[in-house]
Amino acid sequence: MTIETIRRRPQVSHTPSADAAPARAAKAPALDGLGTLAESLRRSLRAENKAPRMIETCDEALRLFGDVLRE
Repeated sequence: MTIETIRRRPQVSHTPSADAAPARAAKAPALDGLGTLAESLRRSLRAENKAPRMIETCDEALRLFGDVLRE
């Protein structure tokens, strides 16, 4: 990607609009896969012999991430 390509990109507003809430609600079912992802991550971390605290921290991070996505 070149600087010219970046400059040509339209600017996106990060301010939520009144229409944003229904869009977020419609995406909620996609979060069902987050539990599957968390289990896969746990399994991978165990296979790599990561510390139990590391696994707990990753679980907590994914849980909090899911909470943010649900809001």
